[in-house]
Amino acid sequence: MLAEFMATYSDIELFVESTNREVDLIKERLDFALRVRPYPFEDSEVVTKTFCLSQHYLVASPKLIKEPFKTLEQIHDYPVLSWAKQVHSWSFEHQKEGKQNIVYYPKLISENIYLIHKSAVEGVGIAVLPEVLLRKDLKQGLLQIISLQGWNVPKWMVHVAYSSRNSLQPSARLLIDFLSVKFAESDIVI
Repeated sequence: MLAEFMATYSDIELFVESTNREVDLIKERLDFALRVRPYPFEDSEVVTKTFCLSQHYLVASPKLIKEPFKTLEQIHDYPVLSWAKQVHSWSFEHQKEGKQNIVYYPKLISENIYLIHKSAVEGVGIAVLPEVLLRKDLKQGLLQIISLQGWNVPKWMVHVAYSSRNSLQPSARLLIDFLSVKFAESDIVI
């Protein structure tokens, strides 16, 4: 989407930093942050605009997991791949049981989601990844969704955060509006 925006508006310059760390929009002098976080997320002093919800799944290679999990605690029996540096827990929700967090100890931590994805395909460990990234591998049987008997990973929110609407440069406002339209048209919207 960003490449399409740049091709459409060739006179606008972008600086894009890709990170999983929390950023301070004001201190770091950023126009906005495009975020993907579990929903709902903590309140903040920034303005947010939601683009869509993204489904995430706990997945593994069939080389690693042979049988469905009977309990969430079985996660501890397998190596875990994480793209979160600080918080090492996954949230799960169940229609009857409510919510539960599982703390884990990662075998691999990387901000590069594609490394985590490829490592899961290779059978290195289990990971929570977005459905849009998994589609092809699930169809080909390279990855499988780990069945947790009614427990699911909550949907994640794809949104933009900025300090205030008045502080946005016209080009930033244009990009946010462009992304809003593109996410609405995309196949990741649920």
